Amino acid sequence: MLFSVTSKQNLFIIDLDSMKEVNRRKLDKPTTLLKAFEAAPDMVFIAVQVGMQSFLQVILPQGMINSEEAHNGFITDIHFMKWNGTDVVFTACQDQNLRAFTFSSDKTKLERQAIQPTSPSYATKFVSNQDSFLIAALRDGSFLGWNLNQNQVDKQPGHDMNKEITSLLMHQTCVLSADEGGVIQIRNLSEGFQQIVPPLSISPGALQTNQTHQVQSMIVMEFPPSNDPVILTGSKNGLVQLVKPNLPPYQFGAHNYKPNQ
Repeated sequence: MLFSVTSKQNLFIIDLDSMKEVNRRKLDKPTTLLKAFEAAPDMVFIAVQVGMQSFLQVILPQGMINSEEAHNGFITDIHFMKWNGTDVVFTACQDQNLRAFTFSSDKTKLERQAIQPTSPSYATKFVSNQDSFLIAALRDGSFLGWNLNQNQVDKQPGHDMNKEITSLLMHQTCVLSADEGGVIQIRNLSEGFQQIVPPLSISPGALQTNQTHQVQSMIVMEFPPSNDPVILTGSKNGLVQLVKPNLPPYQFGAHNYKPNQ
């Protein structure tokens, strides 16, 4: 399924096999973030902004439910995972709070859980690879490991010069992170979260002051003919980059970039 939200606050659900619209909903509040997860195929997760506060909304087949408590600021990411067999939704926000919500037994309410660590810098992205451990990328370029069972957090150094991490991806046992300056780092969880290759840059030798090389999205794919894994990045400057360790990046234009627009 493909999910999209328009500027008129319409949510469209499109079946990719038939490329036909299967459902649409009118949203009642401005949407700032939309997420969907393979582990929750019947749910759509939305962050909405009301003044200076943000709320979590979950769209289910039987209707929509809202979080009763708000974040004071902009929700930067939403993550879904099963924690000890329970469906849990996590939110990160500019107020530097990480929150966890579960569903009531009849799935009519979101219930906030007591676990709530405060991070030293607000989290921008989430990933997880197991049912009790969450990794958050922080605005200051570092990482926060969150052990849910013990409700403990551990901060790890990350990107240089406090560059904000703008994209985060989990691939097998590796965590890929990209920052606002166009630098990608690859760490292996099974090797103590150490970098396994030198940092990769989509803009070698350039000091990014206008953030036009900011990596906003990443995927890992097999590239023919050898089917070796490569990284595809989408940047703020409208370019798509094909990145592979030990090789210069290959880029091609996808969208026009217009400064200050």
